[in-house]
Amino acid sequence: MPGGGVLLASSLLTLASTSVQCTLPKAPEIEVVPKTAPTAYDYTRNLQDLSEIKASTVSPYGGHTEQIVFGLHEGTMNLSYETRMGGTVWEEYGLGCLYYDKIKVTLELNPVIYVVRELKPGSCPHRAVLAHEEKHVKVDRSIANKYAREIGLALQRAVDSVGVIGPFHLAEMEARQAQLGEHIRTVVGGIKHRMVEEQLAAQQAVDSLEEYESISHEISDVCKFDVNKKLKRSLSELERRREPNR
Repeated sequence: MPGGGVLLASSLLTLASTSVQCTLPKAPEIEVVPKTAPTAYDYTRNLQDLSEIKASTVSPYGGHTEQIVFGLHEGTMNLSYETRMGGTVWEEYGLGCLYYDKIKVTLELNPVIYVVRELKPGSCPHRAVLAHEEKHVKVDRSIANKYAREIGLALQRAVDSVGVIGPFHLAEMEARQAQLGEHIRTVVGGIKHRMVEEQLAAQQAVDSLEEYESISHEISDVCKFDVNKKLKRSLSELERRREPNR
């Protein structure tokens, strides 16, 4: 009969599936590697150089106020990962199983602090600016440490929720591998998004109006540093370069 072959093939697949048991040979290995480099310091840039670098935070004085940038910090966190899968294949049945074998995540932070060269290293105003930028680095290190732990926990939950998949037809192997890869990509991508948002919010909190007013007070009143007088030439050059081309 025309339908007999289909029924027979279906029966054979059922019998093969009962003979194939997908098991997890060992717990998946999850490795999170935080790489936080020592802070690098650059005192070679002038006022013009730093004014051209876009800061990640918004000035508490608003966008319509011209700011003199004495210091900046860079703290981009790079998140990368590798996924290794394991599996078992039964060629005689045309079936296979897949599972996560190892997931390695690397979280890199390379902080850099800039202080304009017009402020002599070791001077009172230089120390004031440097202390502020160090607060930014401290925030970055705290965020990196927090998310290194969170990444490990999130990935553990992710692999536990999957366990081992199969048995499935070997023709589906590529699609199943992509499915497992997408699962980890989604988890890591969600964590990275939350990490960047929290980092930006925490850095913005450092650049508060109170903090800016405190630094200004320290430079002018504690350090007795008259910015307009002592940096007159640099400020004039900065202002000249800011003028639109005629």
